Amino acid sequence: MKKLVLLCLLTITLSGCISYRSDGSNGRQQISGIRSGETTVDWLEDQLGTPMSVRKTSMGSEIWHYRFSEKEKTHVSLFLIFSVSNENTSSTDYYFEIVDGVVDSFWQE
Repeated sequence: MKKLVLLCLLTITLSGCISYRSDGSNGRQQISGIRSGETTVDWLEDQLGTPMSVRKTSMGSEIWHYRFSEKEKTHVSLFLIFSVSNENTSSTDYYFEIVDGVVDSFWQE
């Protein structure tokens, strides 16, 4: 019986701990609310902020460029014996074609 209790305590003490944290923009979540032909530039700026760049096309429309970055941190440890940390950063570019103050189309790269 003592061995079983000791084994349970040892297992609990040496049990691993995994933590995960994501630090990044919530702009990606806002993309799902955008509707071609309906979403205005005012809404776009209110939700996503100022674009990284704006360029005019030969057809008179504008292309607004946004970049969203996300940093993921993962930490795995086994008590004080073993510990591993990993950090991964990813980014996605979004482009919006604006015609007469309304989002005409958008895509990501």
